Formats: sequence, C-alpha cells, structure tokens
Amino acid sequence: MRLTDAHIHLADRTEGFPHDRYELFCTCVAQHSQWKTQASFSYSNGVRFYGIHPWYAEEWAHDVSDELVSILENDHKAHVGEIGLDSKRGTMELEEKAFAEQLDIASEMDRCVNIHNIGCDGTLVSMLKRHGNGCRSIILHSFKNPDAHPFSGLECYFSLNPRLLSKSEANVREIFRNLPKGRILLETDYPHVPKDFVSAEEFINRLASILGMSPEELSGTAADNLRRALE
Repeated sequence: MRLTDAHIHLADRTEGFPHDRYELFCTCVAQHSQWKTQASFSYSNGVRFYGIHPWYAEEWAHDVSDELVSILENDHKAHVGEIGLDSKRGTMELEEKAFAEQLDIASEMDRCVNIHNIGCDGTLVSMLKRHGNGCRSIILHSFKNPDAHPFSGLECYFSLNPRLLSKSEANVREIFRNLPKGRILLETDYPHVPKDFVSAEEFINRLASILGMSPEELSGTAADNLRRALE
C-alpha cells in the first residue's frame, strides 16, 4: 500500500506521526507563530506549506505577507496553506482579504494552495477564479461535498479525510462517484483526527471496502495524484 497524506499539521505535534511509512506528505500550518517550527522540518518525503488559516485571519499583515514571499523565494519546494474561508467562525471581511492576498502570492509564484472551506463554496470559487489562476494546483482539504461541479475548470484536487466515514456508505459512494479519479487525494489531518481514527492504513481499507476497490488501487491512485499536484 502506497501511503500519502495531503494534509497534516506537524507543527501542532510531531510525536506519533509515522513519517517513515509515508511515500509523500504535505505538512500545513495555521498561524504565523508556527512558521519557524515548520521551517525546521527536513523530512525528505515531506512538503512544507506556509499560510494563515481563516480562524487567525487577523494575523495577516504586510510584514507577514513579505515574510511569506521571502520563504517561497528561498524554498522553491514550499507552498501555501492552510488558507481559506469559514462561514462559521471569524470575520468574513478579514478572511477574504487574507485569503485573496495569499492566493495572489501563490498564483504569482506558481505554488500549490491547501484550502480550508466551511460553507463558502460560492465565494471560494469566485475568489479562486479571480486570484488563483496561476496556482500550480488547489488542494481542497477534507472535501465532502456531493457536488464537485462548481469547482470544474479549476486546478482542484479533492482530499478525502477520515471524517467522510461518518456519512452513510451510500453518501460516501455518491461523493466519490462525482469526483474525477485523477484528482482524488487522501489525508488524515493529523493530529486533528476523529475520535475513532486508528491509522491511515485503516482509513484506506475502510474507504476502499465501501467503494468496492482494493486498498492498493485506492492508495496508488491517491499517491500518483498527489505527486502530480505538487509537480
């Protein structure tokens, strides 16, 4: 089984993450205070993302923007995330400003973005079209929307999270059926995993069983897609 993870938070906790079992993983941050810790990680199979999460949009400022540009200039393998919008928490005006400006930076510098989205599909799509056209790829974190059509025509990858398994098997199959297979990723969001989470391998086994696939086929597809998203 080829293990990859499109979204984890090593800056929140390194203990317990079996990085040596992974072919490739993306480690994201939520706050500016985590950027130095993020920069200290040197895993050969890990890809670093830097950003300001919508919950902490008030941290976004000119000096933080300049620092992000500097980091990306000095680390050509670094990307932008976790960024995005959240209708249930925070101030939308601040969130939209921080999101737009971080998208602009990623777009201008040909980097991937890793995106948090709660209840903002319409605004998100509109902003991606206006500010994200130059992004290398767009990873939609913890995607569980039964309709992926609004995101068609964008460089979106759909990252499936163990929280998806809280839905009925019929709903899981419907969500998967509506996604382009060349754009499906897998993630754990470590260490922010569901209470019943056992391991990435168990998540893949359970999801593959629901979908009528072999774990090797599902994990291999996700691995190939993640490599392509980051290229």
